[in-house]
This record gives sequence, C-alpha cells and structure tokens, in this order.
Amino acid sequence: MNSLTFDYIGDNKLRDILLRDYKEMEVCLANGATKSVLILAGSIVEAILIDILNHNVPVIGGNENYLKKQLYELIEIAQSERIISSRSKDLLSVLRGYRNLIHPGRELRENEKFDIETAKVSVSLIVIISNEIRNYLIDKFGFSASDIIGKLERDETSAELFRELLMRLSQREKHKLYYLLKEYRPGRKAIQRTLADNTRSLIYQLKPFLTTEFILEQVKGLVEKVHIGESVDILVLYRLWYSDLRLLSDRDRETVVLYVLNYINYNISSWLDKSEYYHEFDSLSTASYYVKSERTVAEFKQLITTLILLHDGRPRIVSLYSNLVDKLSEDTKIEIERSLQTGIPLGIAGGFWEDLVKFREEYDDLPF
Repeated sequence: MNSLTFDYIGDNKLRDILLRDYKEMEVCLANGATKSVLILAGSIVEAILIDILNHNVPVIGGNENYLKKQLYELIEIAQSERIISSRSKDLLSVLRGYRNLIHPGRELRENEKFDIETAKVSVSLIVIISNEIRNYLIDKFGFSASDIIGKLERDETSAELFRELLMRLSQREKHKLYYLLKEYRPGRKAIQRTLADNTRSLIYQLKPFLTTEFILEQVKGLVEKVHIGESVDILVLYRLWYSDLRLLSDRDRETVVLYVLNYINYNISSWLDKSEYYHEFDSLSTASYYVKSERTVAEFKQLITTLILLHDGRPRIVSLYSNLVDKLSEDTKIEIERSLQTGIPLGIAGGFWEDLVKFREEYDDLPF
C-alpha cells in the first residue's frame, strides 16, 4: 500500500487525524476487515475535500458550510472547481455508496455487497485523489513544502537560495514547511545530515514569512508542553520561539520563563566543566529578557545565587553571570544586584563581586 503523508493538508491537527485513520485503514485491509476499510476510506476522502475546499473555494455564508455538506456534494464542487478530475469524480461515486455502511439497517435494506477487491479500490482512490489535489495546489501556488525539503536534500547549494524559494510558496505551504523542518529526521546521506543540522537556521529564516496567528499557535503549544511535555521538546520549542513570548498572556509567559530558569539552575553545576553546554546556556539565557514578575525575579535570584556560590575564582562564572544579568531591564538588574550584594555575605561570595567589577571594566575598555 502507498504510504501517504497528507502534506498538502493545511490544518496540522487534521493531518494527524488523517495519518492515524490511514494507518488504521492499512491494518484493517491487511486483516480483511473490508467494511471498516470502506467506512474509513469515505471518511478520509470527506475530510480531505473539506480541508481543500475550505482553503481554496469560498462559500457564500462562510466556509463552515462545507462541514454540513454530504460527500457527494463535496465531490461535485471539487470537480467543478477542477480540483479533481471527472474520472476521479466517477470513481468516487463507488466509494460514496458505502458511506452509510456504518448503519446495519441501511446495509440490510439496500442489500449492499462488498469484498476485499472493493476495499482495495477504495484505498487506491485515496492515493489518486491525494495526487490530484497536490498537483492542483502546485499548479495554483508554485512549489509545495515537500518540494522545498526535496530540493534541500538533493542540492546543498539550495540552502543559500532558501529565502527565494520561500517566495514560491503559498501561506499554507510555508506553515507546513515549518512542521516538516521541525520534525525532519535525516536518512543515511551526508547531505540529509547536513540539512538536519541546519533546520533551526532555516526555521529562523522562515519565521518572518509566518503569520502572527500561526506563531501564536506555536507559542501556546510551548506552554502546553511545559505543562505536560518532556524537557527535550520544551527546549526545542523555546529556542525557536523565545522572541515571541510577548504574544502570550502574562501568566503563560511567566510559566515558560519559570521553567527555563529552573532548568538552568538544576543543570548549571554539571555544565560548567563541559564546553559543549555553553551554547545551550547561551540560548536559554534569553529567558532573562522576560524576568519581570515577582515569581520570575525570585527564581532568577535563586539561579544567580547558585552561580555566585559556584564561583571559586573561575572567570567563566563571571561571564555566565553577565550573560544572564545583562539581558534584564535596567531597573530589574539594579534591584536584583543590590539585593544579592546585601543578601550574600562577602565571605561566601568568595571575591565574586571584585571579579565582576574587573570583568566589566575590561569589557567596557574593548574597542567595539
């Protein structure tokens, strides 16, 4: 069976549902569950047509009207708009007849007959419709998100033309490209591994082309991950979207910032002697930009206190401290440093404040 990615579906949640149902249909077909295959196939085609019509064919009274239409109506509209061919429309009439198999009474009354060959034809129809819709979108808008990924995998110089390639994408495809880059897993080829290493850089180039609504959806997804996700997923999303936390409510933004500060504080002592973690620290230190509320200030003070107590004459500690503190607003920075200088005894601070003064004097003397 052909494995489909449904990469042309604009709604990411709907795409996940379609992938789930398609995999379930594959299992049903492999086990001879003919009726289940036919019902799922009809449901998948209906969802595909609703999505493509919603995004490409306005309806008087609003696109939500498509949700109220029968499958045969969706097929008629898709063919009249040249989204699918007349041949596909005729073939889909076969599938349409099996949409009500879920009702046993209907099956008895109409004496519906079906077998494994009918199920195989229904699955093939999904592949045919998917290919036609994808070609329709490419003809209408230019490249698809998958085309861009394929280009990047085949031609290492295409990364230099990435912004120009983006100009050939519709807004839907730009949004889909974000997900393809974020979820990219390389194969065995060296160029694929190079692409995997560069996905964050490519996403940064893509961000100016994304809508505010889409970006807000992603940062809200970050908040959700903080509540129920794993740290690796949270940190990936944070590095991509930290500059857009301003779009969140104060409460949600505070939630994210508290998590990141706590994560740094928990790991900082094990990072100090491993240079490979310095870049990670640098990327997470951006949380300092959002330290404003009482809770984030308290968490930040705890992190800074940990750093100072780890000082022991190590210049790197002073540099890390400055990296964090210098991203604070000036008023917050003054308030926190004054509090720390009076709250940590000089004997315990171990000469940290003197080293900090020297560090800042040397930094101020730099000619750039």
